[in-house]
Amino acid sequence: KIKMVLGHLQRKNFEQIQAGTAHFIPEQYVHMLPDTGYLSAIQNAIVGKNILRIEYENNNGEHSTREVEPIGLTFYSLNWHLIAWCHLRNDYRDFRTSRIQHLAATMMPFRKTDHMTLEEYLKIMEETLVRETT
Repeated sequence: KIKMVLGHLQRKNFEQIQAGTAHFIPEQYVHMLPDTGYLSAIQNAIVGKNILRIEYENNNGEHSTREVEPIGLTFYSLNWHLIAWCHLRNDYRDFRTSRIQHLAATMMPFRKTDHMTLEEYLKIMEETLVRETT
């Protein structure tokens, strides 16, 4: 219903956000949802195809600064995850948004022009997980 009242450009942006967001939230865990402070900025970067600069703390407590090209957001394991092309690693990476210490929108356009979709990335990850567990 919301899409019907939006203008053409707004509807297109809404559809891009929708296509770039996946979530799997079991009802019994809704009350445990994490802080979503950076989600709006990430969604804007996805739609605008702009590079983000993030300060990130990995699961070992190590800090790094990354420039990333976000392709989508997904929710699993009770956390939002930013899926993005990482310039430092020259590969797609999965960043838990709760571990992002600082985020800045650079307004610089993506350098890589042939990104996979979030759906394609998730399918590859699912296939990898199945192979590793069988």
